[in-house]
Amino acid sequence: MQYAKLENGYLIPAPGEVRQGGMVIMNPGPEILGPLGYKPVEYAERPEVSTPGNELREAYTDEGDRITVTWEEFSPEPAPEPSYEEQVVTLIRERYSTDDELAILRQRETKPEEFKAYDDYCEACKANVKQKLGIV
Repeated sequence: MQYAKLENGYLIPAPGEVRQGGMVIMNPGPEILGPLGYKPVEYAERPEVSTPGNELREAYTDEGDRITVTWEEFSPEPAPEPSYEEQVVTLIRERYSTDDELAILRQRETKPEEFKAYDDYCEACKANVKQKLGIV
């Protein structure tokens, strides 16, 4: 049986060892864990998600002599869309690594046509993202 306690809404598992009276007690039982605030944990059967796209998360209830774990369905927050800068960099990385960019920038004066191709590509990436975001 698993033992735990609730602290600020979080389930804190019981430790595998407890120091008591100058001794280390390995795998302490209920007689040691109970006075420390740990209670047996009972899990409800995990249900199926009823709405596509939703997820399940554990919900904890202190019943006094035990902690019950049930499940609640929720709609996760959509991931934020990457910023303009992040989207531009992602497109640039499709063709140029950071090392490639540094080499091109370092040799800007000695290989102007290579730099121009790189710069044109970067400008096209920026225009592409601006159009996608409606910034044009």
